[in-house]
Amino acid sequence: MTTRDEYLAMVLAAPGGLELMTRQFDTDEMVSMLRCTPTFLTRNLHELPHQKIGEKVRFDYIDFLVARDLHRVMPDAPREEVAAAPTTSIKKARSYKSLTPAPPVRRKR
Repeated sequence: MTTRDEYLAMVLAAPGGLELMTRQFDTDEMVSMLRCTPTFLTRNLHELPHQKIGEKVRFDYIDFLVARDLHRVMPDAPREEVAAAPTTSIKKARSYKSLTPAPPVRRKR
């Protein structure tokens, strides 16, 4: 997971990064940036990085990046038995004639 300092370095190194860092977003803008519902944002505000000035909740661009990555789902690594399973291919067969169809499935009546 990327830290806030690493995000800050990336954003400031990008063209227009300083202007992007000084911009503050309100909850409506954050909802559109995260492509979530307002209810999701308000219910999960305690988990998301934000700034609270009085009653107003504000976000900066790094808050957006961190919030986006908090909810990122990465697939699990393939299981060993799946990765080690032998694969068959047509290239291994000597010819198409040597390939046989699977036996028919008989249904019980």
